[in-house]
Amino acid sequence: MAAKLAYKLFSFFFLLALAVDGIVVELHGPSSAERRLHYDMLLSSSSGSVRDEKGIPTIGPYVKGLSIGTPYQPMQKISLTTTSADLLIFSKNFTRPAWAFNEEASDTFEWMNSTYTNLTATVDGSQMRMNGRVCMESFQFNHEVELFQDYILYFALIDSASNNSNEYPGNGISGIMGLGFPEQGSPHLDVAAVAFLNDADYEKGVTLNSYTCDQGGLQETVGIFSVSAHLDSAHCDRRQYIETPIYYDEQWSLHIPSFTYNGYDSKKGTIATINIQQLALGMPDDLYAQVAKVLGVDPTANFPYIDCYEDFPQISLKLANGTVTLGATAYIDKFADFPPTCRLIAYPIKATGFLNAWVFGYSVMVDQCLFLGWDRRVVGFAPATAKC
Repeated sequence: MAAKLAYKLFSFFFLLALAVDGIVVELHGPSSAERRLHYDMLLSSSSGSVRDEKGIPTIGPYVKGLSIGTPYQPMQKISLTTTSADLLIFSKNFTRPAWAFNEEASDTFEWMNSTYTNLTATVDGSQMRMNGRVCMESFQFNHEVELFQDYILYFALIDSASNNSNEYPGNGISGIMGLGFPEQGSPHLDVAAVAFLNDADYEKGVTLNSYTCDQGGLQETVGIFSVSAHLDSAHCDRRQYIETPIYYDEQWSLHIPSFTYNGYDSKKGTIATINIQQLALGMPDDLYAQVAKVLGVDPTANFPYIDCYEDFPQISLKLANGTVTLGATAYIDKFADFPPTCRLIAYPIKATGFLNAWVFGYSVMVDQCLFLGWDRRVVGFAPATAKC
């Protein structure tokens, strides 16, 4: 179990593609030129299920199918965040044993004699100071998939948090996978999710996309979480792919020189940050006023209900290398069909100077591919081709 960072790969090249319980896994061993791990799995969210008193989903996107320990313990849901970088697994000391990791039941668990503490964005949008231990363990992507050789996983096993109750907020959340930039210092670099995803090269990225399926009158949101060096062209329209350099160093952010909406044209430059753990779309206050006017709602109302008509206007973002079009799913949430029930899931941001005027939440990923490239420091967009 001597791996430098996140795992050890097979000593020969192979391709394994399996579909188990709706999860698609692709694994590539190292070629002579590079070490590579690539997999696709279903991406899910709580849209249509776990909602707060205002009807807004309380859990952002998560992945399923990760199992750790010997014998393997399946982790129910690993929440994804773009505002931190670490890979956290919750221990039975921290949350319900039903979805926590029990290190005492594993024959291969190893504590690396190092402690962990860091502020982390949680699934409910707040921040907690997570405390735990830096650990190493064997893992696989689905406990029903037998691999030829175990992978090794470094992570922070969370035992407590500064402001938590005796139960972690979230429905069956087993941990958090941070897709941000890792801190260049121990122990955070050792437990960075980017190290787990990309090995020591840090030359890869991830494609995120989700879409809503109508399953017997119920809305279920699933999607694609793909790890590769470039946009996942199997599920995204690469012909319309647009990417832009990140605006702030080692933060998922981008510069938007201008934007248009239903005839409203703004030439002022704005900055957007990406925070997929929140559902709503934060937008400049002048644009929000236009949206409220078009929809006929009170601009001071908080996530107001609206009529579910078909032709909601698009938002066109003019970037340096092209135009990205956000459809109505970026700011309109349809969460019931009978009767049709929609609401505005956007909020205004009054920004001046170099402050952010946009926050791209989880809704931006609906029906659109979002690419986060660590090595080239880019954010990319493309229309999604994967549907139910």
